[in-house]
This record gives sequence, structure tokens and C-alpha cells, in this order.
Amino acid sequence: MESEHLQSVDVSWGQEPVGIPLTRPAGTFSPTGGEGRDEGVRFMEGLHGSTTAHRDPELPVGRDSVEPLFDLPTAGEANAVSILPGPERKDARCARTVCDGRIDSTESCPTFRFMERKCASPATKRILKRACWSWIVIILALMPGCGAVGPHTGIRVLDERDIFVAGEHGYHTFRIPALISTKQGTGLAFCEGRKHSGSDSGDIDVVLRRSTDGGRTWGPIQVVADDGPNTFGNPCAIVDRDTGTIWLLLTHNLGQDRESEIVNQTGQGTRSVLVTYSRDEGLTWAPIKSITEQVKRPDWTWYATGPGVGIPLRSGRLVIPCDHIEAGTTRYYSHVIYSDDHGKTWQIGGRAGPQVNECQVVERSDGTLLLNMRSHAGKQCRALSTSDDGGLTWPEVTLAPELVDPVCQASLIRSDAGTRTPLLLFSNPASTRREKVTVRVSADEGLTWPLAQELHTGPSAYSCLGELADGSFACLYERGEKSPYEKITLARFKLVR
Repeated sequence: MESEHLQSVDVSWGQEPVGIPLTRPAGTFSPTGGEGRDEGVRFMEGLHGSTTAHRDPELPVGRDSVEPLFDLPTAGEANAVSILPGPERKDARCARTVCDGRIDSTESCPTFRFMERKCASPATKRILKRACWSWIVIILALMPGCGAVGPHTGIRVLDERDIFVAGEHGYHTFRIPALISTKQGTGLAFCEGRKHSGSDSGDIDVVLRRSTDGGRTWGPIQVVADDGPNTFGNPCAIVDRDTGTIWLLLTHNLGQDRESEIVNQTGQGTRSVLVTYSRDEGLTWAPIKSITEQVKRPDWTWYATGPGVGIPLRSGRLVIPCDHIEAGTTRYYSHVIYSDDHGKTWQIGGRAGPQVNECQVVERSDGTLLLNMRSHAGKQCRALSTSDDGGLTWPEVTLAPELVDPVCQASLIRSDAGTRTPLLLFSNPASTRREKVTVRVSADEGLTWPLAQELHTGPSAYSCLGELADGSFACLYERGEKSPYEKITLARFKLVR
């Protein structure tokens, strides 16, 4: 790397720009890079108060370095200097240029070089305390780059198919999709088949279609759960990574009882929680069994599993995202249930809330769980919570204003295949109305979502993401032209490098 003459370096600390005029030697700056990084950058004093940066292979690299990244220089007038990408690799994250407190540009960068950049006026001059410098490395590594996620630069839709269409197969409406792939690669698409209307109550079955060719074709409808005029719903599927067993959790109530009556305890019955499983790729299913006493507290009225998918943790624990309402209140809570014995028994985990309900969960690289929830806080965005004990506690709920949401269900999955960096994929109606179902991708554990692809501009609502056997992804989602509930469509897509 050729040396460049520098006068200041501006980096971004949260939303605050930090100007560092370099009028004397500034010590070392050691950015975190990807594999193959083995050099740091040292600032050396140059002529007439300028400073030269060059790579020094003897300097430590990485966020674990105990050396200060900068020795604070004395103040002085200077132009802003950008941290720009080096030319060596194309799969970088990015650094941002700040000129006079404004983000001037964003560049993708695997390695760093330093270049003088002219601004309209002198760069902002501020000094960070030495204790903060170690975080600069992490921030630079996590900043999204120009709509790119690692080596991926876009999302390309491969094809779309209508899997469930209102009025077909003896059902008035199909709603509440769930999608999962088995260990053998069979795709399973579940939903509610609503017999006589689009209502959330009444004669509702849980139905299934299977694909053995990566989502290109789908077999006939199978009925997994049917109780005559009563309601089965909220399918939430999970595959045990160790045994290959496909577990399906669902809920049940009398068809005559509406949600409001169950919540107010004025109906004829209440909400129960059930489970079934398949060990033959979804061809047949075990008799449905109630686990209500294991996973529902006496003071809970309304209850929902998922809808969508659960996850197996690296420990082997099976985790199902759920939600409930407590008796005597109108407060919604999200919670999880889990099994540590491969589905033989189930237990209640921690709850998050209030004023959140339908949720999905992923395990992050550090072993923490991220819960992404439908929020009723009136802010038109998703809510988040994190657990560091396998879902036993969820200490805090925060809002995610970057994930605009019309108070609707959404989908969140993790993918470790085909990239060195684990990815999170998220889908929801990216609007304040139920429309514009959009897929987003994150390579920094959900901190930023630089890749986005709208699947349907018109009315659309619930969705479920899945990873298919051929390495592509799919989104099973509700959509229509006049209403979001006209059909459930499967969109296959891939990430473009």
C-alpha cells in the first residue's frame, strides 16, 4: 500500500462524528479485518504538520488488541480524511467518511487505506476518551457496505408459485404459512385451511404440501390436523438436528369461541397447545397430543405457537417461540417453550413484554438468542429481546425502528451455509400497512440490514422464510391484489455475489 499524506481522520462513533487532527505521531490504528489480515497501520509524522500512514506488519490487528488504537494528538486545523477501501479484496465490510459532521459517503472495504479528502469546511475536531478506542474496531467491522452483505451484493428472485389459493380444495381461505426443510431436503409448507370464511375462528384445519425437488413442484394437500367444526391453528415446525424428527406444534380451541371471548374468559372453552411429529419426511404424522399442562400457566388465556418455525440450539435444545395473554389484563407477552429431551417433554422458558406477541427466534454466533416480535407499542416497528441463558430469561425489550412493521407477524431465520459469515434473513410487510412483503439480509447478527428485496408491492401479510436443499432460499407468504389473503405464494430466491 502506498503511503498517503494525512491531516486528520474522521470515524463514526454511533451517530456522532469524531474528528482527529493528526499534527503529531498518532500511535497505531489496528482495524479488525477478515481472514488473511496480518498488518496494522501506523501514523508517522510528516513534513509541515502533515502525517503519513503506512502498513506495518509488526503491529497487532483485531478487536482483542490491548494497545490503544490512537494516542490523542494535539488539536489543529485540518481537512477530513476518509477511511476508504483497499483494493485487495472485494468481500469487505465498510468504513464511513464524515465531513463536518455529515456522512459523506460509504465504501465497502476488506482492508483499509487512508486518503486525503477535501471538505467544504474544516473537519469536526473532537477527542474521545482512551477507553472508547477499543470499540472503534468493532464499529468499523459492523458497518454495512453500500448495500452489500459480505460477498453478497443483492437478492435475485428465481421464481414464484402459488401453493395455496383461496377457494380451492374445499377451503374458503388459506392463512398463516409455515415453511421448513427436513434433514433429507424435503420442503414442507404448512398453513391453516379455513373452511367457511376467512375468520380466525370456526372450522379451521392445519394442512400441508410437500416438495422433494427444492421447491420447484409441490404434492397434493394433506390434512395434518382436523377437529370438525373446531379450530386448529398457528403451525410452528421444527426439525431436531440430531434425530431428524419433524415436530409440529399447534393450538386448538372450540370453533364457536372467538379470541376476545377466550381472552375475557366468557367462551365455552379455552386455548390448548398440542404437538405431533413425523419421522418419514412428512408423509405421515403421529396422533396429536396435548402438552397444555406442561407449557401453559393457569392464568394465561390466549395462547399461540409461532407461527412459523422453531429452532434447534447448538446444545440440542429445541426452542419454540410463542405468545400469550394473562388473565384479567389486555397485555400481550412473547415467550418460548423448550425441550431438552428431543421432544418427549416440554417446558416454559422466559417471557418478554408486555405489548408484544407473535415472534420468531434465532441463535447468534455467541450463543445468545434473539427474539424478534410483533409490537403493540404504537411505533409501527418490530421489537427485540435477547437471552443469554438459552431462553430462560428475556431481560429487556427494545424497539427496532429500522424494521418498519404494520403490527403483523414476521419471519426470522439464520443461515450458516455457503458463506464464512453467518447470515440472518428477515421478512415482513415493510410498510405501515399490510403490503410490500420484503426480504432483508444481515451479516452482523441483525444490527443492520443492507440487502432488501420487495417480493410483492400489493397487499401482503404473514410470511415464513426457509432454506432449501439446493442452497437457495424461499419465502412462503400471504398476498393478493385486493386483499392479502387471496393466496399463499412461495418465492424462491438466491443471494447474488
